Amino acid sequence: MSWDELGFASIGAEKTPILVVVQSSTGDGDPPDNSAMSYATIRKAHGEGHLKGVQFSMMAVGDSNYTRFMGAPRLFRKRLLELGAEEFYPSVEADEVDGLEYIPAPTPASAAAPVNPAKTEAPPVAPPAASGGAAILARLRSAQAAPQAPPVPVAATGGAALLARMRQAKVAQAKAKGPPPVMIVYGSQTGTAHEIARNVHAEATQRGIAAEVMSWDELGFSSLGAEKTPILVVVQSSTGDGDPPDNCAMAYATIRKAHGESQLKGVQFSMMAIGDSNYTRFMGAPRLFRKRLLDLGAQEFYPCVEADEVDGIECKVDPYMENLWAPLLRARYESAPWSDRKLLHLRFDLGTSGMPYEAGDSLSVMPSNPAEMVSGLLARLALAPDSVVSIQAADGSGKPMHPHIPSPCTLVGRPAYQHEIMLHQPSTLDLLTRFDSCTPPLDALLDALPPMPARLYSITTSPAEHPTACDTCMSVVSFKTKYGDRKGVATTWLDSLTAPGSQTPPTVQRAADFKPPSDLSKPIIMVGPGTGVAPFRGFLQHHRQAIKRAFPAGLPAGQLSENVGPSWLFFGCRKEDEDFLYKSDFKAFVEDKTLSRLETAFSRAQAEKVYVQHLMKQNGEALVKLLDTGAYCYVCGDGANMAKDVHATLLEMLITHKGLSMACKSNMVHEKGCIRDIWC
Repeated sequence: MSWDELGFASIGAEKTPILVVVQSSTGDGDPPDNSAMSYATIRKAHGEGHLKGVQFSMMAVGDSNYTRFMGAPRLFRKRLLELGAEEFYPSVEADEVDGLEYIPAPTPASAAAPVNPAKTEAPPVAPPAASGGAAILARLRSAQAAPQAPPVPVAATGGAALLARMRQAKVAQAKAKGPPPVMIVYGSQTGTAHEIARNVHAEATQRGIAAEVMSWDELGFSSLGAEKTPILVVVQSSTGDGDPPDNCAMAYATIRKAHGESQLKGVQFSMMAIGDSNYTRFMGAPRLFRKRLLDLGAQEFYPCVEADEVDGIECKVDPYMENLWAPLLRARYESAPWSDRKLLHLRFDLGTSGMPYEAGDSLSVMPSNPAEMVSGLLARLALAPDSVVSIQAADGSGKPMHPHIPSPCTLVGRPAYQHEIMLHQPSTLDLLTRFDSCTPPLDALLDALPPMPARLYSITTSPAEHPTACDTCMSVVSFKTKYGDRKGVATTWLDSLTAPGSQTPPTVQRAADFKPPSDLSKPIIMVGPGTGVAPFRGFLQHHRQAIKRAFPAGLPAGQLSENVGPSWLFFGCRKEDEDFLYKSDFKAFVEDKTLSRLETAFSRAQAEKVYVQHLMKQNGEALVKLLDTGAYCYVCGDGANMAKDVHATLLEMLITHKGLSMACKSNMVHEKGCIRDIWC
């Protein structure tokens, strides 16, 4: 990695016992941009034993046409030696005027000889002191004994091949790590900012937010960007008269001269700034960092707060930490980190849009196709991604174009269609890859492809409690086919847009009948396993506020059955600690008497699976009595299996406890006020 990716603060006997430096200079011996921060720090670093135990060798590259030939490389080498590091192999200087290829390079064997454990026959000994060849050998043995990731194979020669493999390794590593976490970065001289950053990290972990914490120079300015650090929390102090602390000096030097209005576009940040108003340049370093982050395109997701040590920082730090997480928690996972299910909760800020909604409504979202699918299809059809096309009717009439099937389909191939298409669910790209002789022209393909349909997700809030925001929840879809792993288009797209400040314009789809009753005295029965429970959170918020309006002084004791009808919720999931959606909300509804009964079925908590219909059957007599008194019964969720099973259970309950015959069953459930919101 580059000097500034590594960071001077990371150099030491423990982390970098063996260091191979390839150092060039630019201009008249100046350091290149990706080592400027380290150059500035190593120049002013002090302490003869600071780098004791570090063994290094340097390949220096320069141009003798310039006055300060080898300026940066020689400064780096000189300071490494002064700080206690030792050369394990003599440094070599290569002059571009003579040609770099004519500089005799050490063979792999000779270069490795000073640090090759195979050359030493000494038996294992106790850990040696931090310096000397024995220390290096011990560390090498320890590193070899520990489990390590397989090395990335590289060709013996060829810089381009080496860089390509390094990039591939980084991409693979990034994919393995998953989504980028919240990055908490600090600049601290006395340790105060560092301690606050650690507390922020602990708070994030407690709230289930993935986070990492490190100093500015450990992170490195070059690591900032929407891909690696989409969410940045900065705890920044200053030292002396507004100067940057030592562990952010490199980042400070680089960010001052960085340019490009959109370099940090997509980065959302917030800053806790610490300073001392006794100094003339109060908040010098924090204000410079904040200004430059904004100049480079980053945006604040939560306002910066400045704390003056003269007044005491607690009065500013504590409220900042309490309120910091609200914008981040607009998107969170409701399932356990170890679960193979990903349940995503989203909050949409309606702000001053004036968009009305009611409990029971749905959000309509229009997603985009995955970028890799689009690029793959363009590559398969040999189409340039930057091509500009216009679409018009083939007859030149100018009529609006509608996607349609270009030719009639016969029923002869129905079994094959059912097997190949419905069962295995290939994408357009899968089919074109499988049948490589098929290469339709773009106009024919656009004619045949249907438009992207909008997706509907139940709103989980009520405007009675959240007038300017609405929440929704979904399971992020992923499954396997014979063509490989598949991801749901809309849920995966929404999952990728969960950083603060992301813009996803939904619309509200009004529900016709799926609404909480306006009459408080009517009983309510709600059945919603899995994400089917989502709208009932909004129902119960509506119910709670309706009770508060009807009884401002509180519900009279013993008046539940007369003034407010009982409310039952049947919910099911795998395990209580895995995917119990909105657990704390529903328990709170029970505690404040908004919800009379909460019946939970955890299907995988015991050997025999238990589902919501089993609990309904156990409470069949009580439920039938509620239905007889005019209860509203709502069912939400999977229409392929669950809804059918619940419907059959309701029929069985009515027949069993009412003594009705099967001949009366056809409209029995609907006549009893059963309202469904289901999907397949």
